[in-house]
Amino acid sequence: MAINRAFLGHGIFLQLQPISGLRRYANYKTPLSKPTTSQLVDKFILAVTDMKISSVWFELFTRTGIVDRDGKQGTRELVDGLKAAKIHAVPWAYCWSTNSQNTNPKDNDLQRAIDLCNKYKLDCFVADIEPGNSVTVKKKKLVDTWDAKALDGLMTGLNKHFGADNLGISSFANIDKNQQPEARKFVPPVAPLASFCAPQIYWNKHDPVDWAEKSLKSWRDAGVTTELIATVQSYWASDPKGPTQADMEKQVGKFLKSYPDSEYSKIVGLNWYHAGWEDNKKEGAMSDRMITDIAAARLDQKPYKAV
Repeated sequence: MAINRAFLGHGIFLQLQPISGLRRYANYKTPLSKPTTSQLVDKFILAVTDMKISSVWFELFTRTGIVDRDGKQGTRELVDGLKAAKIHAVPWAYCWSTNSQNTNPKDNDLQRAIDLCNKYKLDCFVADIEPGNSVTVKKKKLVDTWDAKALDGLMTGLNKHFGADNLGISSFANIDKNQQPEARKFVPPVAPLASFCAPQIYWNKHDPVDWAEKSLKSWRDAGVTTELIATVQSYWASDPKGPTQADMEKQVGKFLKSYPDSEYSKIVGLNWYHAGWEDNKKEGAMSDRMITDIAAARLDQKPYKAV
């Protein structure tokens, strides 16, 4: 199976509305006063270029619907800017279980993915699928409970539209039975419909190298034979228990220094989650120190698996 070149190598995620992440870069290197969205895109691309990043993965929709509903959240400007800079624009979205059982096209994730990619003239897509994931909404706990038929229907539909080469799956880091039993049950059977799976290796307080190695191994142990792309952590939390910005800067530094070439050779790419927020203090991602360290590490030159 081939794989879209946009997915390969070194990349970075933007979370939720692009404008929120883009504003974090308004003062990158030189400050801008009342910048336009296009100017923010240019500053973001400057940081991306400094880190030798070749792809930007941005969110199209969440459990509750389209991210850029009003057209004012920076998606169009981001896509246009990335294309002009010859940086791959990779769309992704969180696919919530019950949405794939909804017959209303406006609330069906398959149709949403197709429509939005057509709107922005994008030929690839990454489905974030997290069976068993729990979220709290207005003090009510919701669990992402997948039905095998619904998941197969979603992935078969995406495969039919995009083709396996242009389709990927993002999910939990470690899918050993004692870690994520639901993901281990539901994701491997649909993995062949995509060209890669991207474990979300958010190490928090785990040793970053050890957790990355164990996470990748868990996917192979579960029988997944598609290519793997590592999504690694650059965010910190507002929770007093951490990880703090200082904690995460140390974790990122350790990973950059210690992750061995033998592990890079098992993956076809590595992405950072995520690019940050406008107010990047108590809760944020991708600090200036991280940018400097990542730029110096030249992850674009790592011996990724050849495909």
